[in-house]
Amino acid sequence: MNKITFFFITLLCLALELQAQSTFELGPTNEAIDNFFQTEGIQISNSVLISGNRDEQLALISDGVNGANLSIDQGIAFSTGNIEFDLSNNNSQAVTSNIHTPYLDDDLRNIDSLAVFDVVIYQFDVEIQSPTVNQIKFRYQFGSEEYPNWVGSQFNDVFAIFVSGPGFEDATNVATIPTSGNPTAVNFVNGGVLGSNSDGSPADLSQTNLYINNGHVNDGSSNTNPQPGPFPVHAEYNGITEIIESQISGLQFGETYTIKIAIADVADAAYDSGVIFDPLITDFGEADLSFSKDGEIFEMQNEEYLTPGDLLKFEFVLSNLGEQLLTSIEIDDFSFPEELQIPPLENTSLLSGESLTVEAFYAITQEDINTGVVYNQAEATAITESSQSLNVLSVDPTPIPQNNPFYLQSCPECTAVILPQNPAISLIKSARVNPDIPYAPELNEVLVYDFEVKNTGNVDLYDLELNDELDFIEIYGEIDFLQVGQTDTASFFANYPIQQIDLDRGEVINQAQIFAFSPLDIQVSDASDFDNFFDDRPTRVEFSECNLEVFNAITPNNDGINDVFKIQGIECFPENRLQIFNRYGVKIYDEKNYDNQQVVFDGKSTGRATIGKDSRLPSGVYFYILEYLDREGAKQKKQGDLYINTGN
Repeated sequence: MNKITFFFITLLCLALELQAQSTFELGPTNEAIDNFFQTEGIQISNSVLISGNRDEQLALISDGVNGANLSIDQGIAFSTGNIEFDLSNNNSQAVTSNIHTPYLDDDLRNIDSLAVFDVVIYQFDVEIQSPTVNQIKFRYQFGSEEYPNWVGSQFNDVFAIFVSGPGFEDATNVATIPTSGNPTAVNFVNGGVLGSNSDGSPADLSQTNLYINNGHVNDGSSNTNPQPGPFPVHAEYNGITEIIESQISGLQFGETYTIKIAIADVADAAYDSGVIFDPLITDFGEADLSFSKDGEIFEMQNEEYLTPGDLLKFEFVLSNLGEQLLTSIEIDDFSFPEELQIPPLENTSLLSGESLTVEAFYAITQEDINTGVVYNQAEATAITESSQSLNVLSVDPTPIPQNNPFYLQSCPECTAVILPQNPAISLIKSARVNPDIPYAPELNEVLVYDFEVKNTGNVDLYDLELNDELDFIEIYGEIDFLQVGQTDTASFFANYPIQQIDLDRGEVINQAQIFAFSPLDIQVSDASDFDNFFDDRPTRVEFSECNLEVFNAITPNNDGINDVFKIQGIECFPENRLQIFNRYGVKIYDEKNYDNQQVVFDGKSTGRATIGKDSRLPSGVYFYILEYLDREGAKQKKQGDLYINTGN
């Protein structure tokens, strides 16, 4: 590179550097400062520079945004060092220090007893001339050369705004960090890392969202010279804050208040600090907060339908639509004061245009499922910059239409989460007959049916009704209410007199139906099954054949085949008598109520006149006589041969 090229590059760099700074006027008069601070509804008077060198430590700034990338365009600056150097350089040195005469101010020393070096104090009176003004807002950026090496040390340079007057017993510092309440000082707003020279002094490392690293190593190591960069703000300070807003509230119309602005180096006169002010604000603009609450089914234990304990998720969205900062935000849900766990928000703030989303979960109950919908509405509260309480009720961002049955006329803005209902019922119909014993009823004999009813859905059921289209059947009992999962086995039963057509068919076959209503008046029904709640099969009662058939051979050898004398159909004629004789006419068996089960002939003699009673009879031909009363009560008689084969 030749010397001419280097010369032009140098000129270009100098030109860019000259452009990259704000315009400022040193040593502003009290009148100029008052005119800068003056705003609607107040009158500033009795201004005085109590401490500080006006020409070295005070300046009026213009073009701060475009010229220096400050967040304040038109401002007034106070410095514990040299304000001209602070505004003309871009972190060119690791340390800057201009020493001025120490000054003892009791209010400053109440914050830090060592805040006595390079002190700048500017004081003025404010008269409240408008009944609409009850507060004054200060907006400022605080910067320091104490960053980052001395974070957490005694060299905690501090800035304060003291107010005194009606309602303020003592001079009160309002220049505090909004989210912590700590003074605006190096140890309480910083890059979140203790400096290499930390000595254990109290420090808050949680306010990094308010801090701009203006070109330094932020890992706790020593800050180097020259600085590593980059330099987002054209100012000498190693670090500078974003705009911090502080306000004086509770001001009264017609009263006068004294305001004292103070900044000081703490513990020594080295490593200077500064503050840059926006104009004062008394009209904070409108405050407006939108609040929506949306809900949805989030988690189900059963894939098919909702059950108690399933979760609903509610999403709250708060949006600051106004011009004022909103703080002390709270959400109160009227419907679920205990069940809905809403994260605490009291330390949350919302700048104009900002939004906040909060999620909370609710476990639904059986009552909710029965209702079919969960309605609720919440309220959000916030404190405005004008110290007013802002209360807003939630609205449903996805409201149900007015023609929907769940539309709530009394609360159209309530959040509504519709809960799908799955009402269902099941029925078992069984007859009181032993399936292992042949059933041979008589005409008009009463057949008794039992019914089991189960609620197999996810909502309670009401007004249950049992129908059976079988002619002449009489149903007894009633069920008004059946809970989810409940089975009723005792409330319903039915009597049915056996008809001739049944005897002719040899069976009774039929099916019942159960009807019920859900809480939303939806009717459900089920056709009965004979042994489970899942199928729908008719209940069949079969009659045994009543025609007598005598099997006239037995082989009583205990092999399970033809071991006993079987008379098929004898169960239909329980009033009977069976006699068996040998070929000599000797009675070897005589019993009543023969039934093929308990009363049977197994090839052994039981006759009284028989020699060898209970002994097995020899093989041979025998003779039987069966007497019985038929179904009409008439005496009948069967007789014939019986062959016994014992294998002998």
